[in-house]
Amino acid sequence: MKRIFIFLALVCLGKVSGLYSQTNKADTMKYFMVLYTVGEAWDTTKQYYEQKYFDDHSKFLGKLRKEKWAVIGARYSDTGMVIIKASDEKTAYLIMEGDVSVRNKLFKFELYEMDVFYEGCIE
Repeated sequence: MKRIFIFLALVCLGKVSGLYSQTNKADTMKYFMVLYTVGEAWDTTKQYYEQKYFDDHSKFLGKLRKEKWAVIGARYSDTGMVIIKASDEKTAYLIMEGDVSVRNKLFKFELYEMDVFYEGCIE
């Protein structure tokens, strides 16, 4: 299931990648898939909206969207996925470490650099 989701994300990202490649700045940007899972601070006795730092997490993702760092986001099973753009892996990590919920171990994340090979879009 995870592989199918990653493939679909790659297909969608191809179309977005084509749009951004029209500018010099965007040509230097890379795409990274961020997979969120619950961290050790997640309280299994509470709903997600009751979790400490969850509101901060939502605001952080909203900021990424508003500032056009986040290209697409989705949730599947118990995993959240966000595709971000950054100049390099170190910058991508720094962006994601800005999430208060990660710093406080409500969530943890894995980061994967993407090599877009197919143009497409989810509509």
